[in-house]
Parts: sequence; structure tokens; C-alpha cells
Amino acid sequence: MKNYVVIVVNIFELAILILLLIFQKINSSMKNVNLKQLLPHIYAVLIMIVILFVYFSPVLQGKVIKQDDIIRHKAMSKELVDFREKFHEEALWTNAMFGGMPAFQISVLYKSNLIQYIHKFIIKTFPKGVGIIFLLIFGFYLFLVSLKMNNWISLMFSIAFGFSTYFIISLAAGHNSKLTATAYMAIVMLGIIFAYRKNRWLGAALTALALSLQIGVNHPQITYYFLFVILAYAVLEFVLAYKSKQLKKFFITSGILIFAGLLSIGPNISRLWSTYEYSKETIRGGKSELTNPDKKQGSGLDIDYAMSWSYGIPETFTLLIPDFYGSSSSAALDKKSETYKTLVQKGVPPKQAENYIKHLPLYWGDQPFTSGPVYAGAILVFLFVLGLFIVKNNLKWWLLAVTVIGIVFSWGKNFLLINELMFDYFPLFNKFRSPSMWLTLALFAMPVLAAMTLQTIFTEKEKINHKSVLNAFYITGGITLFFALFGGSFFDFTAPSDNNLAQQGWPVEALVADRASMMKASAFKSFILIALAFGLVWFYVKNKISNGVLTSVLAILILGDLWVEDKKYLNEEHFVNKREYKNLFAPDAADQMILADKSLDYRVLNLTVNPFTDAMTSYFHKSIGGYHGAKLIRYQDLIERQLSKNNMQVLNMLNTKYFIVPNKQSGGRMAQMNPQALSNAWFVNTIKWVNNADEEMASLDNFNPKNEVIIDKRYKDKVSDNINLSGSTIKMTDYKPNHLTYEANVLDDNAFAVFSEIYYEGGDKDWKTYIDGKETEHVRVNYVLRGMNIPKGKHTIEFKFLPRSYYDGEKYSLIFSIIIILVVAAGIWKYAKEKQTA
Repeated sequence: MKNYVVIVVNIFELAILILLLIFQKINSSMKNVNLKQLLPHIYAVLIMIVILFVYFSPVLQGKVIKQDDIIRHKAMSKELVDFREKFHEEALWTNAMFGGMPAFQISVLYKSNLIQYIHKFIIKTFPKGVGIIFLLIFGFYLFLVSLKMNNWISLMFSIAFGFSTYFIISLAAGHNSKLTATAYMAIVMLGIIFAYRKNRWLGAALTALALSLQIGVNHPQITYYFLFVILAYAVLEFVLAYKSKQLKKFFITSGILIFAGLLSIGPNISRLWSTYEYSKETIRGGKSELTNPDKKQGSGLDIDYAMSWSYGIPETFTLLIPDFYGSSSSAALDKKSETYKTLVQKGVPPKQAENYIKHLPLYWGDQPFTSGPVYAGAILVFLFVLGLFIVKNNLKWWLLAVTVIGIVFSWGKNFLLINELMFDYFPLFNKFRSPSMWLTLALFAMPVLAAMTLQTIFTEKEKINHKSVLNAFYITGGITLFFALFGGSFFDFTAPSDNNLAQQGWPVEALVADRASMMKASAFKSFILIALAFGLVWFYVKNKISNGVLTSVLAILILGDLWVEDKKYLNEEHFVNKREYKNLFAPDAADQMILADKSLDYRVLNLTVNPFTDAMTSYFHKSIGGYHGAKLIRYQDLIERQLSKNNMQVLNMLNTKYFIVPNKQSGGRMAQMNPQALSNAWFVNTIKWVNNADEEMASLDNFNPKNEVIIDKRYKDKVSDNINLSGSTIKMTDYKPNHLTYEANVLDDNAFAVFSEIYYEGGDKDWKTYIDGKETEHVRVNYVLRGMNIPKGKHTIEFKFLPRSYYDGEKYSLIFSIIIILVVAAGIWKYAKEKQTA
């Protein structure tokens, strides 16, 4: 721990010094730096670090958080990481999932983006996971300080922001990129507000830098949602400029900020360009060629799929009452619970009953399942509501608008009046799923207004209308007390899964009673916290207690409340030592049997799990299935129309050499070889031409891929159907995920080869094909595979994945990285010069 603290303090002492210089906390000349002005910020950073290391204390023992999404990512990216370590280059394509797909949204290093090294430096300063929460807290602290909030108020609410249950739950799940993108929201807004209200040049430079960092951490959904925050703020500035007749200044600053936003894209061009080209062939942005009357055709996700994780309208009360909808879908009860008592009464041994109640579906809301509630903090919500009454800062209306936007859009399918219109007509709205993620906006806005509220109480104590304090208490305290007393009368506390539990003999009535008790207890707890906060504020405005007492007690209550809630979802049980973590990826008997086959390339179908939501198979094998939110839409069609029906001929053409199946004797898994797998490539003697994608897919229902190939007639001018099999041979001689090599011996004038590789065009026919070093073309066959004519004789055939979007994009990324660095330096220099001449 000592080493971590020393490193972190050294880094962020410098960061604080730079921050203070920029925001005029000290004079423009370095010789006037006053240690007393620096100390509060240094103390704040140290307090952040201490709190983080206490909460995440297992990392000091060398343990790591067992994050499911990170484990899955490690499995799906194994081939790419191994290739990178061996050849010191990026593969850009992996065959480890869904037969083969681009790696742009799996694991690609964009080394020309120099700006991202700033982020990597910060994150790697801390143990895994800790750095992300630190970035959330520290970035929010910088933002609040830039708004001239008291240092300790800034610290209190930055910690409250970072320890929101949603962020802690997200960290436990492994949603790291979502969290880091969220962390940069505050820093981007710092730059934007600074540009409008202080210095447009320095503000724009900081905006370009911070927004480039946010884009670079690769969570487009959060970045897209954040644009609504920026837009809402721009509307506020426009209204203020209109009222003050400063529209010219507004438009000039806005133009500079738009330029800064465009500039921030520059270092990320390689990633964004590659993702854009890739997205056109995925379930996120592509369009199936199949005719499906049951699905709405268009660019974007299916609305039912996109809206599946919609927050319930009443569920929004979890911002105030954490267990309003029963915690998580797999939560623990104690021995005092009705479920435990009922199990014991029914004859279940007490120890066995204890085990049963450790993982129960206590959540009963509208989402399919959840790991926990989005809880902002009862006291924080009280202060937020109070701020609506007493804060005079015009930022209040922006923060309220952002909160409302986040809440309404999070309702998704539960409020289609607005959300369906946005989904159908607003640009890019239909590219993302899980509307509940919109609540990130509310979690960002509410602590800012809460901090402003406390600042207003401190600075304008004599002007505070006591009735406003009472009104805020009546609203928030009234809601919590109402649900504590009468909540059980308004809900039935049943979940869709209860019927299945009842059929299994579970005491569902007792479980329902426990859910009701959880709401009641949670609501009472929130009421008590709000009452205590109200009492503190009331006594303060009545001059009964000091600033220090108010601040310190509120800080203890806020942090203590969030700490207790967070520990339900990320505690010592979620940490494992390095040996245990390594064992998560240990091969079993089935894996070892398959790995003993040293053939260059073949695929595996794991039937012991749902293969199409499974990433772990990809750690060792090239999987027919996989786990990814942006799989190729062509392959998704194949899953829905063929693979889900276990069409063996389709599995054979995909070179599915092994099946992993349950071993009934051992209870584990075993591997079964498929002798009908068609290898990496083969020649056919019949071409069947079809008119469209529907016919092509339908033809797969009943065909022999060993002898016949199905081709869309659009490729007729590129294929010679005068072919002959006649003993010609072809085999793979070298395998790399991005470079496949075959040797063919064609005995007749012409032959047609089918390659068991997934067809993908990309932006510029990214898979290049060569015969004896001379570029040629291949076509799509059997709906998802590649095929081509090969002339008579012995030939070397190569497929090389050479996406222009990546290779040219890297050049542009480097150029724009240098430009941003120069722009930031110029912005600081120009601001310093203006200060000297002022």
C-alpha cells in the first residue's frame, strides 16, 4: 500500500498544482504558490485514496475482483492477446467466436492514439478496479472545485458520486469501460463550462482533451448519452445569452467548442472508422438481407431487444429507497426472514436452509434480472430537492433537465410515448440497448445540485427560507415514510419467476413477505437518514451548530449509508487471489482432449451451455458460439435459421470438428469428434444459383455442402460454373487469424473451392485474396462462407485481413494526437498570457 500511496500522491500533487494554476486558486506566477492553498486539495486526494484502499482492502493482499464481464472478455480475446504477444502486431480479426469476426470491439490496441496513454497511466497507477473508482471521484472533485464549491463539499459529493451503488455494481460486473467513460463526463463539462464562462480557448482545449479521452475508452453508449447533457447545457447558455443580448459571444464560443469536439474525434479515428465500417454488418447497425415479416427492418437494434432492460416507473424510487424493488436477482436473506423460518418449519435442516437463502430472486421489478438497484443516496436526494427551492445558480435548471432526461429515457418500454418516438426517429437512438443506463445522467446531475445546495446553505444561511427546508423534508421524508407505512398495500411483490419457484416447492408466499419487509425496512432507513439530515440543516440555519459539525456529520451519514449498501454487492467475497483467478481458466478433460488435436484450424460447439451466450469456450477453442453485443448480423441469421435447429450439414460446413457435451458418468464434460466436419477448404462439383438471400438461406435446410455450393446470382459474373472436382485437393498450410494460407492442386481446367471462413466485406473488401501473390476476388457462398474459382495447377492461396479503416486510420490518429497536444499547450499559453496582461 505504501508504494501505491507514494506514487499516487506524487502524481496528483502535480495534477492539483496544474488545476489550481488554471482555475486561479493561486496567482499566475509560480513564485506566488502558497502551500496553504494547496494543502486542502492534497488532503482531499489523500482522503480519497485512504477511503478507496479501505473499501478495496483485499487488493493489498494481492487479490483481484472477480468481474464476470472481464473474465468473459479475457476468454474471448485470448487468441488476439496471444497473437499480439507473439508477433507484436494487431490481428484485427479473431476466429475464436461466432466462426470468425472483426476484433475492433473485442481487443485492438490503437497505438497511434497518444492521448489514451494519459488514461492508461492513471488507471495503471492503482490496483485493478480501484483506479476506475478513483477516476470517478477525482474527476468529479475537479468539476465541483471548478464550480467554486467548497473543497470539503466537493470531496463529500465526489465520494458520494463515485460510491453510487450503480457504479460499484458495475465495477463488480466488470463494466469498466462504462465507468471510465462516465468518469470523463465531469472533466468534459469542466472544459465546456470554463469555455462559456471564463476563457473559451483554454476551455475548448480542455474539452478536446477530455472528450478525446472519453471517446477513447470505447463506450459509445455513455458518450452518446452524454451528448444530451452537453445539449441541455448549450440550451441553457443560449437562453442566458439571449436574455443578456450576448448571442454573438455564445455562437462564437459554441463554434469553438464544436471544433474542439470534432478535434477530439481525431486521435480516435482509427477506432471510430473501423467500428463504423464494422457496425454496418452487425446486429447494431446492419440490416439483414432476409425477409422477415415479424421483425421491423432497419438500421439498428430490434426495439424489443433494445428495450429489454427498461427501468420500471415506480422502480425509479430506488434512487431514494435502495430496496424498493427488492435488491438484486440473486441476493441473501438472514435467519430472521420469513423464507428461512418457513423452510425450517417444513423440515429443511437449518444449515441447508441457510445455504438456500444466500441466493434468492429478491428483485421483482420489470427488468429480466439485475445485480442491484440504482441508489443515489437518501440524503443526497433530500439535498437535491432542497436545492430546487434554494439554489439561485442558473445551473440548477440544467441539472434538473439532465435528471429528468435520464429518468424518462431509462423507463424505455414502460414509457413508449416518448421512447418509441426517439427510437424510431432520433439519430443513433436505436443503436443501444439497456435503457436503464440512462440513469447515469441522473447520477451525474443530482450530486452536483446537492453540492450546490450545501454550498448555498453555507454562504447564504441568513437568506434561507425555512419553509423551503421543510418542503424538501415533507417531499422526500413524506415519500419514504409513506412507503414504509403503506407500501405493502400498493404492490403484490411478485416476480415472473415465482411460478417456477412454486412448482419446485419453494415457499413463495414467504419470499413475497420478505420482499415487502425489505421495502418497508429500506424506506424506514431512508426516512431516518433524511430526518437526520433535515435536523442538521435546520439546526444549522437556526445557528445551533457550526459548519464543521454539519459537514462532518453529513459526510459520515452519506458515506456510511452508501458504504453499507455497496457492501451488499461488492465485498470481500467478490475478491479472489491470483491462483484462484488463474484456475478460472484451467482446462478440463474435454478441453485437453480437443487441444491434443494439433490441426491448424477447426471449430468447437459447446453444448453444455447456451453456446450463443458463452464466451469461455473461446479461451481455448475456435467456437461456433460466443458472447458479444455486436455480432455479425449474417451470422445471427444463421444462428436463428440453422444453428438453433442443430442443422448438422451447416455445422459440418463450419468445420465443427468437436462437440463438448455432458459426461453423465463423471458429471463433468467430455469431447466428441465429428467425423463429418468438412475441414478448412474443399472443392465442390455443383453450383446452385439462387435469386436472393431468402432462397440462399432456405437452401441450407437440405443440401450436401461437401458436393454442392449455394451462391447468390449477384456473383454470377465473378464465378465460372464450368467446374470439375476430379481429384483436385486443397489444404490449409499456415494459420494466423488475419492471414490464412492454403495449397491447392487443381487437376482440371477450373475448380471451385469453398473456404470454411466467415464472409465479411468491411469498408473496402477488407479480406484480400491472393493466388500465387496476385490479388483476386472471392465471393460469398452458403450465406456465410467464402468461395472462389481456382485455375488448373498448383497454387498458393492467401487471405489477408487488411482493413483500410485501421491502417490509414492509425496515421490520421497520430496526426490529430499531436494537434490536440499542441492545442492544449497553446490554450494554456494563451490563457496565461491574457492573465499577465489583464
